[in-house]
Amino acid sequence: MTKKNVVIVESDENYISSLEFLLATREEKGISLELITSVDYLKEYLAVSRRIDCLIIDENLLFDAVSRQQIGFLFVLSEHGNRNDRNAAAGNVEYVDKYASVKEIFHRIIGKLGLPADDRVKSTENVKKETTTIVVNSQLGGIGKTTVSFALAIQLSKLNRSVLYMSTDFLQRNHHLVGIHDSMGGDFDRSIKARDGIFLNYLDQMVTHFTFDYLMPWNGSRASIDLDENDYLYMIEEIRRTKRYDFIIIDTETGLDLFTLTLMSKCDHILEIIDQTRFAKMANLELKKELRTSERDKVTYICNKFNHRKDNYISEEVVEYVEERTIDRNNLLRALEVADLLKVTAMTLV
Repeated sequence: MTKKNVVIVESDENYISSLEFLLATREEKGISLELITSVDYLKEYLAVSRRIDCLIIDENLLFDAVSRQQIGFLFVLSEHGNRNDRNAAAGNVEYVDKYASVKEIFHRIIGKLGLPADDRVKSTENVKKETTTIVVNSQLGGIGKTTVSFALAIQLSKLNRSVLYMSTDFLQRNHHLVGIHDSMGGDFDRSIKARDGIFLNYLDQMVTHFTFDYLMPWNGSRASIDLDENDYLYMIEEIRRTKRYDFIIIDTETGLDLFTLTLMSKCDHILEIIDQTRFAKMANLELKKELRTSERDKVTYICNKFNHRKDNYISEEVVEYVEERTIDRNNLLRALEVADLLKVTAMTLV
């Protein structure tokens, strides 16, 4: 395998030592690593036309000469955090928070280079790779459950994880948010009902590929195609057996019924999306009454649309606050990718 050429430019040697260690030890066979810490040497280095597969550079050292190089992908380490850039539209420039987790930056780099993460290499060698299932639920409508589901799928994908998103809404309509207008054919659901596994042969045709994979909606409501919670559990388990995905995100119907409770009982993690209102707190208390102790231990609470100027009734159980903001719904996935939501949650799951 031809090694990828990776260059790190950063004047603070202590800062890049951890990233250098991860890249050099965990991706030794896949990359050729070069470090530049001197500004004078950088100017000399850039005086010659070079081909670089991946350049990681401090924003303060982003000289004009950089644009004259042949760079496959450019990571700009910024003290201002993740932000959009006019060059990002070309798909080869990404601004990252300079003080983000080194592990996060590492996964982003190897993801862009198409290299397997170290733990994924080990799991492949050991034949067994577990797929983590995550149920995303909320007790109140309008909180942004689907937006959070998409944001989490994007963040996990940025960490070089393969992700499948599916909706279990009684009447599925989330696909319109991302411009999907097709639906799954009848052979797919008939195979699931028959428990014959043939639907796996059509899986590629039933998935729309974004940063993550989106399982297209059914051609009708759950009732009209007669799929229940056990059918979903069978489908999910069969997809897990393929070892194709690291994560399956299951975006459930708002509220709580037998269908959702069954999915919760079988999944690995439950993300409960709440807001800071008194109503959300009351709904959450009711949820806890319905969940068994083993299921309560799987719940992670995310407060969406948090506003510091409003009264706050949420409890200390919340692990991440998503600030209230305007999201461009005309290009939702791109807007969520730039907004960089749910980064903390994604890092805890990887």
